[in-house]
Amino acid sequence: MNDRPSIIMLSCLAVILCSALQARDRQTLEKNAPADAEVKKIHLEADLGAVELVLGAHDGGDLYTAEVRYDADKVRAEINYEKSGSSADLYLFSEKTRKNLDLDTDDCRWRVSLSRGYVWDIELDAGVADGKIDLSGLPIESMGIDQGVSDCKIIFSEPNPTEMRRLSINGGVGELEIIGLGYANVRDVEFDGGTGEVVLNYDGFQRGTQTASIDMGVGSVTIEIPKGLPVRVESDDNWLNSISVPKAFFDEVDDGVYETEGYEDAGYGLDITLDVGIGSAKIKISE
Repeated sequence: MNDRPSIIMLSCLAVILCSALQARDRQTLEKNAPADAEVKKIHLEADLGAVELVLGAHDGGDLYTAEVRYDADKVRAEINYEKSGSSADLYLFSEKTRKNLDLDTDDCRWRVSLSRGYVWDIELDAGVADGKIDLSGLPIESMGIDQGVSDCKIIFSEPNPTEMRRLSINGGVGELEIIGLGYANVRDVEFDGGTGEVVLNYDGFQRGTQTASIDMGVGSVTIEIPKGLPVRVESDDNWLNSISVPKAFFDEVDDGVYETEGYEDAGYGLDITLDVGIGSAKIKISE
C-alpha cells in the first residue's frame, strides 16, 4: 500500500493549519478621537517595548489616529484616550505577554498621527525600536525621549508654532538622529547619552537663544550647525575623550571654551555644554 498521497495530504493540512494559526494571532488595533474644539492641550505618553514606530502629524481631521499590528501570542497592546475639560491624555502601551519571549520589531508595528490643531506634551519610552518620527509643524511644549536599543530618526522640517520649553533625551544603545532642532523652537536640549552614535542637527534656527547640555558616555555625538549661526561651546577635555571644534569658524576664548566670530554681540544663538566620557564629540558646520 502506498502511503505517499496520505503523507502529502497531511503535510498540506499542517501547512494550512499553521498559516491559519499565524493569521489568527496577528491582530490589528485601531483607534481615533474626533476633532474637539474644547480640547486645547494633550499629553501623549507612549510606553512601548520592541516595536517599529512611525509617528507623524496631520492637519485637521481627527485629534489623533493610531493603529498597531501585532502578534497577539507575543504582545499585549493598548490605546487609551481620556478627556478632562480643555486637556486630554493619550496613552500608547505595548509589552510582551511572557517574560521569556524574544521579540523583534516585526512583532509589533505602530502607526500614529497627531493633529497640528492642538498643543502637545510628548513622553516617549521605547525599549527596542526602529523609529521614524516626523513632528514637523506640530505645536509641542515639551518632549522627553527614553531610548533603549534602537535606531531612531526624528525630523523637524517646519517650525514648531509654540516654544518647546525642553527636549530631554536619555540615549541608550544604537543610533539616534535628530534633524532640524532649529525648527523645533526648543529652548533647552538635555542629552544624556549611553553607547551609540548620535547626530544633532540645528537646521532651521531663526531667532532667540537655545542651550544644549550634552553628556555623552561611551559613544560619539556630532552636532551640525548652520554656517553663520552664533555659537558658544564649553567643553571639558580629558585624555579619554576626543572633542573636535573646527578652528576655521571658532576662536578659543578660554580653556575649552570656543566662540564663533561676533557671538558676544549677536544677541541670539546657541550655547553648547559638552561633557564627554570615553567617547567623542564633533562640531560640524554645514553650508
